[in-house]
Amino acid sequence: MPNTIVFTSPVQVLTGRPQPVTDWAIGVDYNTPLPMARETLVRAIQEIEGIYPDPEPKVEVSGCGDSAIDGVVRYWRAPQRVETRRIQTQAAMALKQACDRNHISIPYPIRPV
Repeated sequence: MPNTIVFTSPVQVLTGRPQPVTDWAIGVDYNTPLPMARETLVRAIQEIEGIYPDPEPKVEVSGCGDSAIDGVVRYWRAPQRVETRRIQTQAAMALKQACDRNHISIPYPIRPV
């Protein structure tokens, strides 16, 4: 395919779902029981208006960091661009409040000097 066609033609992005997905990174303390943390975070995200119940939000471990077990909260949301920031803000607040209520520590990086 010639570059002129690629650069001058509209691009249509095809995905498996019409709803946009958002990944929100979060880390929990190494002493946190992971099944309890997963349940807490999923429950918190499910209560936000504009987040779709299908597919169900997910919490996945993405790695082990210096200060935390790193995870990703994945949710599908309303496609309207104006809703993106509102939903992201509510998601951040809901996740933090759920962690606080359930005594889940979100550690900050510790750097020895």
